[in-house]
Amino acid sequence: MQYTPLVPDEKGCYNEADSGFYYRGLANTTQRGPCQPWSDATKMDYRELYDYVGLEDNYCRNSLPLDDQEAPWCYSGGVKTFCGIPLCEGEKPKA
Repeated sequence: MQYTPLVPDEKGCYNEADSGFYYRGLANTTQRGPCQPWSDATKMDYRELYDYVGLEDNYCRNSLPLDDQEAPWCYSGGVKTFCGIPLCEGEKPKA
C-alpha cells in the first residue's frame, strides 16, 4: 500500500468521526509528560507502520483502524497515553 503524506493540521484539534486518524498536528505532550519518539516505542512494533499512519518524531497520533483508540495518543514514560487534544469546533464528545 502506498502512503501519501498528509499536510500538518494547524487547527490543533481532531475530528470525532475519524477518532483523530487524520490528525497531523504538532502536539507532543500528555499529562504524564513529553511523548517518546515513535522510534523508541517498544510496546508494539510500529516501525513498519510509520509511513502508513504518519508516526513521525514524537507527535500525538492515532493509528486507527489498526489500534481502535478513540483519540490521538503517544507513549509517555513507556505508557500509552491520550494527548488531551480537543475535538474540533462543532464536534461533541462521544456519549
